[in-house]
Amino acid sequence: YTSSGAVHSVLKMRPTQITIMDEFGKRLESISQAGNTNKEDGIQTLMEAWGRCHGILRPDNYSLMGIQVEDIKEKIMNRVTHKPAITMVGLSVPKNFYKALNSGRIADGFLNRFVVVESKEPRRVGELRRFKEPPTSIVNWVNYIRRQRGNMDDVARDNAEIDLSQIVLNFDRESEEILQDFAREIVKRQDILEKDNLEPLLSRSKEKAMRLSLLCTLASNADARAITGDITQWAVDFIRYYD
Repeated sequence: YTSSGAVHSVLKMRPTQITIMDEFGKRLESISQAGNTNKEDGIQTLMEAWGRCHGILRPDNYSLMGIQVEDIKEKIMNRVTHKPAITMVGLSVPKNFYKALNSGRIADGFLNRFVVVESKEPRRVGELRRFKEPPTSIVNWVNYIRRQRGNMDDVARDNAEIDLSQIVLNFDRESEEILQDFAREIVKRQDILEKDNLEPLLSRSKEKAMRLSLLCTLASNADARAITGDITQWAVDFIRYYD
């Protein structure tokens, strides 16, 4: 994602996507040092897309002077992505990653959109391993989750301009109580962190736990229609630990 336009361009073709970035810390470091406004705009658009899973993402508009009215209506004003969903996995050496972070990345909400998992594994001698294909069970699960439903075909599923209806999974009563307890805990922790200006780091912890609960529910039962308390508790514990 080299710019805001690059994010919108990719979302037009793949409104739901998984992207893996190696040397993620180095990428952030280069953006901060070089003052690259295009890449900075790209990060801003990624942040906006994070909260648009249920809504619409629109690109910035510029002057329309000198453009035909037909082109404005058909090509420019209708540039939208319905329900974008980007799953980003960034890999980095801890030293590079933390060096690239600054107070701005914390205050603007960039960092709190990630679950930062730092490995504490000691150094060890690596073993030679043979290449392995992904487990068939996981491949089948992905295909089942993305299966055709009703009149939806592959073309419609990957068309950003089609507003597909969502299948909503509700939290049960136990899950709601767990999430509210977690929310109260977050507020107390934020009051403590405020003196160091670190309270924004926990602003989205509850929402991340809710999203993780949804993923884990579908991983355990792809046809589930409700999110149960045991899965919600696991997700809350996971996010609490890493955040």
